[in-house]
Amino acid sequence: MPTFIPGWLQGMQQYIPSLEFSTPTDFCMDYLKHLAKDKKLQKHIFRHAPVKLHRRKDLHLHLCGSIVSQQLSTKVAAAIHRRFLQLYPGRPTALQILQTTLETLRAVGLSRAKATYIHNVARFSLEQGLDHKLLGRKTDEEVIAYLTQIKGVGRWTAEMILMFALGREDVRIAGVAGEAESHAVQGVTANIAADDVVRRALEKSLD
Repeated sequence: MPTFIPGWLQGMQQYIPSLEFSTPTDFCMDYLKHLAKDKKLQKHIFRHAPVKLHRRKDLHLHLCGSIVSQQLSTKVAAAIHRRFLQLYPGRPTALQILQTTLETLRAVGLSRAKATYIHNVARFSLEQGLDHKLLGRKTDEEVIAYLTQIKGVGRWTAEMILMFALGREDVRIAGVAGEAESHAVQGVTANIAADDVVRRALEKSLD
């Protein structure tokens, strides 16, 4: 069952390659037709694009991408992430990233803190492991606890990895969910009604 993502999030596909949006034919699924019978839900259902969640390789790169995007607009984050990837002939390994100097990372537009955090991710990947075999045995909360050992990776980032890199559905984003519930409007579920809340939270930070 696809998870629903606001239409504006499609722009983030530039630097979150995990995102794969479904075609309109997916709206023919029975549960969508049932929900669309509600007039208030209907306009939100057809305004949003479902995204298919998949397990992705190179989890260290997804974490690095999340760090790059923290506290930046989608456009700026995409540009810096693109320059970061262009430092390497192909998709960089954790070792290649760790061997890249902080000065080189800063030259693509990263702050010293973010450059250091990216090194932290690469080092953790090499020393502790960031593979599906390891993480696949863990519950959502165990994955979050594992990833947040890395300085620079917070709960929000770990939850994004759970969904968009590990392909897990029904991940409750605790911090945003609480705010969303307080902004829910008449008869519309919090997850759908709080597009603006989630958008502001993403634009402000991925942590």
